[in-house]
Amino acid sequence: MAAIIAAGIIPAGLEMMDRPATRMVEPFVKAGYDLDAASILLVESDGTPAEVEEEIAHMTEVLNKAGARRIAVSGSEAERLKFWKGRKNAFPAAGRVSPAYYCMDGTIPRKRLGEMLRAIQQMEGKYGLRCPNVFHAGDGNLHPLILFNDNDPEEVRRAEDFGVEILELSVALGGTITGEHGVGVEKISQMCSQFTEAERAMFHAVKRAFDPAAILKPGQGDPDAAPLREYGRMKVSGGRLPFAAAREVLMLERLQEQVRAATASRSPLAIRAGGTKDFYGNETRGERLDPRGYAGIVAHEPTELVITARCGTPLAELEAALDAAGQMLPFEPPHFGPAATVGGCVAAGWPGRGDPAPAACATTCSARSCSPARARCSPSAAR
Repeated sequence: MAAIIAAGIIPAGLEMMDRPATRMVEPFVKAGYDLDAASILLVESDGTPAEVEEEIAHMTEVLNKAGARRIAVSGSEAERLKFWKGRKNAFPAAGRVSPAYYCMDGTIPRKRLGEMLRAIQQMEGKYGLRCPNVFHAGDGNLHPLILFNDNDPEEVRRAEDFGVEILELSVALGGTITGEHGVGVEKISQMCSQFTEAERAMFHAVKRAFDPAAILKPGQGDPDAAPLREYGRMKVSGGRLPFAAAREVLMLERLQEQVRAATASRSPLAIRAGGTKDFYGNETRGERLDPRGYAGIVAHEPTELVITARCGTPLAELEAALDAAGQMLPFEPPHFGPAATVGGCVAAGWPGRGDPAPAACATTCSARSCSPARARCSPSAAR
């Protein structure tokens, strides 16, 4: 899956089923799946006939290099629908082979799907339960189906524990506890595995802003704080921070202290790094807050088309890292000089020439981070 995306191919659909899933589905829909394959990948291409033909040829080349042992291309609309019928009927098929199933919804980086599948196989032995897997492989969204007997309290408990371990491994692999279904009461404790207490408090503050009387699902989104804090403590390991991490925390604390002091005195701050956009017209009165010390590329995952950088990172450094991987930003931010930073790019929101849309960046700010920019990147083949 990751190799397809890294090759610059963005399919219209990219779904995966492992062998237990295909063997569960095939008797139900008779789609003609290879039941001996460890897993199957369903990939759909759309566009003009010439575009589809070219993309299928490119995908076939990538899949063959990745070790695919069989590739089948639908020759008609009826055959295309038959291929998809199995994936779309995976949940009903589960109902034919088990009294109940527990569907999970974690998300992980695409390149770690194999690692997750192997871990789930080990968990099957640990909990004594079967778990066919169907994935939205294009975005790493998992839907393991834990099969169990809901009339057996012991199996229910094991199924719940199985689901918890899948979610927490999703976080450990660099993912999240949900991809599309959200967080319900059964996932509330796993919020501690992914988010700090300050971040969870912010979530609740947003809800209170829209629901001050707490009439929307009262009590469901705000569990008892003491057990939740205890659960969080069990998931946090101690030890000293590495030097680089400690230096980053110190930089953030200085910036945060400057913001707190300005808030307390009700005095303005002039957020200014390289100053390349001073001509834009905004006033620069007030004490200067210079984020350039908070710089550097945090992570770059070419196969995920995502790069994460701190706000003070020079824009030229970001683009050089992308270029080295054969990638580019999906917009053309104007630099206005070599001192331009990622933070300034995000703050201005200018897409640059040739793109009428706003810059495809987003910023986040929490107790542990100060405006790092997370940008989508595109393969250079799109140029």
